[in-house]
Amino acid sequence: MTTLAAMACVQADRLRRAATALALLATAMALALTLLVAQGAPFTGHYAIGPDLLLQVHP
Repeated sequence: MTTLAAMACVQADRLRRAATALALLATAMALALTLLVAQGAPFTGHYAIGPDLLLQVHP
């Protein structure tokens, strides 16, 4: 959140460019957070994957 505020202060005079940059950064941050949550426990939760492929590889 601090990064978004700092970027807004830096680009305050260019509104369209600032809005685009803030939207891209917020989207990247949301995607990174989603990936971190999904990889925290890959076999449980809403984003769960089955261990079927891993069992096929395991001898």
